[in-house]
Amino acid sequence: MSPLSTLNLLRQKGFFEYIPTIEAIRSNKLNFYSRRFRNLIKLARFSHTYGEKGIIRQEIERQLQKVEVELELADYNLTQFYEFMSIFTTIFPSIIASTLIFIDISLAVSIMILLALASNVASFLSLVIFPLEARINNPNTRSLARIFILFGILSTIFYIISSAILDLYLPATLSLGIAAFLPSIVMFNYIQEEIKELDEAMNRIRLAISTPFNIFKHLGKMPKEIILETRNPIAKAANICIYLISLYSGKKDAYMFLESYYRRYLDFIKRLRDKTRVMLIYFLIECTVIASIHAFMFTALEFMSKFDVLSSGIIKIPTHVEIMAYRKSIDLILTLTSLALSLTTANSREGNPVFFLLYLPFSSVAITVAFYVAYFLGGTLFL
Repeated sequence: MSPLSTLNLLRQKGFFEYIPTIEAIRSNKLNFYSRRFRNLIKLARFSHTYGEKGIIRQEIERQLQKVEVELELADYNLTQFYEFMSIFTTIFPSIIASTLIFIDISLAVSIMILLALASNVASFLSLVIFPLEARINNPNTRSLARIFILFGILSTIFYIISSAILDLYLPATLSLGIAAFLPSIVMFNYIQEEIKELDEAMNRIRLAISTPFNIFKHLGKMPKEIILETRNPIAKAANICIYLISLYSGKKDAYMFLESYYRRYLDFIKRLRDKTRVMLIYFLIECTVIASIHAFMFTALEFMSKFDVLSSGIIKIPTHVEIMAYRKSIDLILTLTSLALSLTTANSREGNPVFFLLYLPFSSVAITVAFYVAYFLGGTLFL
């Protein structure tokens, strides 16, 4: 079966409805497709016309080598990007909090809020260097909408409780963390299912190599049932390959060829996720540091405001009113910082910003705990 006929079959079976029709391919109406996909169609047409299948294998090998290099570079680039983000979330705010806040507290707070906002925007830059082949796709639209609606409702409820009733120092930061707890579990389970589907596809390929019978008879499932229930696009493509080989070839060499390429891809994905796991440690450290800085500054300002004689020249100790305004601003700054760190981690590990809810409970809770601990320790220092 020629590559072009295979693509047409996949479209007719409903596995990949976005594949263009034969008529569209012949008329070259492919402007809305990516460069890689157009190149694939071009090679399929060439192979179909001249009966040369070797060129497809060469292209697969070339693309896989390219992906291999991209994934290796991605690990380094993402690590460098995470260090770059620490400048916006920790280093700059630390400098401003320790210097400018004693000159003009209103200006210092405004700059720290702008830096926190800039961190949220900059977090999306990691998507440029993250390899699309390793990206975790969104849950379906309905499930995703339910998750964010639940998150929005819970955030509002917990914010009202923590600010109006309990009068906590960081009501918004803590509320987002608590509200994101259930969505975080859902996101975690979804990602685990995605990884599980990749592993299951690998196991099916190996089973197809070892079993003397038809793989789908051995599994006791219809091919279309397995394919349609698979959400991960790479795992789905692997299952389709198993189906096509069992239907039109059945040769062990074809399965072994598939296994060699899929194993390399799966190794790349797992290696990248293992290497980016260290970001979780940086993630918690960043949260602790920035929260502690603001807590110590707040306690120091409270203590210094009692002694007007300390204000002289360019150094200005903020008034009690200004310090209370700073207290409210701390919540906004740390909330934005928590969101920025969660977005950065999600974009760097999953390549998808919607999974920031997976990390938000950890950043929010770490920031809140660190703030209260630092505030307590700061209070004992200034007694």
